[in-house]
Amino acid sequence: MKKGLLLLLMTMAIWSCSKDSDDTPQVKLSNLKEMTSFKITVEGKSYEAEIKDNFIQAVLPSSTDLTKLSPEIKISEKAKVTPNSGVVQDFTKTVEYTVTAEDKSTKVYKAVITKTNSQKAIESFAFVNLPEGASSYVWKNKNPLDMDTLVCKVPYLSNIKALTSKITVSSKATIDPASGTTLDYSKPVKYTVKAEDGSKAEYLVIVDNSIEQVKFTSITRDGFRSKKPNDVIVLQTNALSPVKENNKVKLRFSKGTTVFDLKVTNIDYKTNQISVALPAGFENNEYVLLLEIEKNNSVTSIPFVLDGGSINFQNIADVLDPYTGNYVACNRLLMPGERFRANIYLEHAKFSSYKFFLRKDGRDFALLNSKLNSTLNSTLEQVEFVMPNLPNPAVKSGSDFEFVVKDANNKEVGGNRLVNTKKSNINVIVAEAPIVKSLSKTKVKEGDQVIIFGENIFYNYAEIGSGVLTKSSTVRLTLGGNMRNIELTGVSSNAGSFSTKGMDPGTYRVEVTNNIPSLGASKQEINLIVESSTTPISVKVNSAEIHNDKDPYFAQQILVSFNESIEDYDIKEFKISSNSTSYIVDNYIRNKYGVSTPKLPSDKYNVFYNNPTTGYVILVDKNNKEHKLTFTVSKAK
Repeated sequence: MKKGLLLLLMTMAIWSCSKDSDDTPQVKLSNLKEMTSFKITVEGKSYEAEIKDNFIQAVLPSSTDLTKLSPEIKISEKAKVTPNSGVVQDFTKTVEYTVTAEDKSTKVYKAVITKTNSQKAIESFAFVNLPEGASSYVWKNKNPLDMDTLVCKVPYLSNIKALTSKITVSSKATIDPASGTTLDYSKPVKYTVKAEDGSKAEYLVIVDNSIEQVKFTSITRDGFRSKKPNDVIVLQTNALSPVKENNKVKLRFSKGTTVFDLKVTNIDYKTNQISVALPAGFENNEYVLLLEIEKNNSVTSIPFVLDGGSINFQNIADVLDPYTGNYVACNRLLMPGERFRANIYLEHAKFSSYKFFLRKDGRDFALLNSKLNSTLNSTLEQVEFVMPNLPNPAVKSGSDFEFVVKDANNKEVGGNRLVNTKKSNINVIVAEAPIVKSLSKTKVKEGDQVIIFGENIFYNYAEIGSGVLTKSSTVRLTLGGNMRNIELTGVSSNAGSFSTKGMDPGTYRVEVTNNIPSLGASKQEINLIVESSTTPISVKVNSAEIHNDKDPYFAQQILVSFNESIEDYDIKEFKISSNSTSYIVDNYIRNKYGVSTPKLPSDKYNVFYNNPTTGYVILVDKNNKEHKLTFTVSKAK
């Protein structure tokens, strides 16, 4: 009973204590989260930012590197800031800072850090008391180390002593003298532009009211082709003098001093075009135009061609020297077949109607395959020709030929003596048949070199223009019914050589055909004796026999036997011949006293067995001398 009462009293006491503790006052947490200071130090100098509402703003020097700044930040007591004070940040963009109060409430600040503007440029420049668009400007000597110069171009003879400017400069910059000021620009004027950060730049303004340097804007080399005497041509320029009489145009040979004053027929100032009349008479040539619009302001055009006047044959163009690879003056031309080019100014539009000739002693010889040529040098007016065919009756060679041009009505419209670029007469060589006078040797060993002497052996040329002219001369050597043609080497007009290598012994008739084959071969009776080049040896051919196709041991073989051993000799060549069939035996079979073919192919066997057959074996001794042993093949019994 006592124990239960005690337990009840203790429980009531504990409940009473718990109720007393609920009445104790609690501590309130801070909700302050203000940013009170935001300071940045640049090159030892501190800059305090303005903090307003939730924004932080500061303007730093123009030279500041915004990518690496560490601000010093102060905030409310018991608050925290993220990112922390002193942490490096990139302020080229907005940076957010979060301040957290003791009671965990937050406030976000946005930091916008900029730099002062250092720009101090003149961005545009014009004059308000000139027609809109009448002035323009360009910069000269634009160099950070020098004073920039602005050159304003204004209309010719404008009053530049009282011009009112309209100038724009960089944002937040100022200019002195100010835009809108009326000044005297007859002398250069200096302007000073001050940037927001206080830095300055000086500019020199020069105003030019003269006519700009004149130039042609549309002349081409072929722009005036087919223009006739007295025709009017229109010249496009960039500027003309407002004083009509000051605009003067002259025509001059591009390579010469002769000048023609041209009559001005019209001036269009809106388009800057001036029209002039060509001379009453002019020869086709390459010209230039000279335009003067005021003293010390003139222009010379590029060269162009006038081809609507009189035809102007100048000369025969230079030719390529095959030995040096250089172009040299043409001294001679070969009739027939040689190709050449003439420098001649004529109307291209009428080219197909023209006919071209060489003339001598009143006779005209038509030039062949004429065509305009501009592949060698586009600045030359060239026509390509092939020399005339050989006339009948013949004409003599000489340097007294003329170049003649005729129109569609066969009227002579141009020409001159035939000269080269050095104005020297050109020698026309009229080809003739070759004449053989002698040989360097009339009796030679096989393999020797022979020189042929005579006239018209070979004709030099620059270019082959037709099939009547070939690259080489040949010698024809006739022995019995057999002929051999050999190309001559080391040729000139009076000589050429050839080798007798491989020629059989005998007496040959010698005839030469020069590089104009249509002239035929030489007619002189000239003979050449060719002797064997081998030295006699004691080895002889005993027999040469062909065995029939039924022979049990040597079917379809030719066996050649010698009177003594050939072991000390090499065999250079083993050849069998009959009619038009020849057979060089490569896989021969040799022994101490002979040599034989392998089994002959059936077609060759039939020829050799049924027709007269000859052959030879060339033996080479220890001194490397060759010995040719010939034989006649008989049928084996």
